[in-house]
Amino acid sequence: MFLYLLVGLSAAELNEFVSSKKGKKTEQIAGLVQEDPQEWKVYRNQLYWGEGVLLANRWRKRGFTSNNEIFPEKIWNLKGAPIKLITFEFEPHIMRERNKDGNPGRFFGSDIQIAIALSEALNFTLIIERPPKGSIRIYRI
Repeated sequence: MFLYLLVGLSAAELNEFVSSKKGKKTEQIAGLVQEDPQEWKVYRNQLYWGEGVLLANRWRKRGFTSNNEIFPEKIWNLKGAPIKLITFEFEPHIMRERNKDGNPGRFFGSDIQIAIALSEALNFTLIIERPPKGSIRIYRI
């Protein structure tokens, strides 16, 4: 894992960086912003917890003003963030119920149970979808 500490940016520039394609995929980014000669503000990215940066702490003269972590563990609690699982039927591992009207219902099977267990352990909202039409091609060998 990489930890990035950015110094010299404004809060808006730091926010723009963590919202970039690279920033959205980087687990630990912190930034020091000096808006006052007596104080540095310490911001951190939120990864899956939310958009942009969050004020994590402040540094005044001799130390931090709180005990907040600058680089907290972000993967073990995703705080309900929606995570999509794109899948298709692959018996017996992934199957789909049919409603009374014959339309597809919920997915089930051993692989789905593993995904549900992960969503509970890591605290994320599991969204199960089929791939868009025409996006999967199956070739016979």
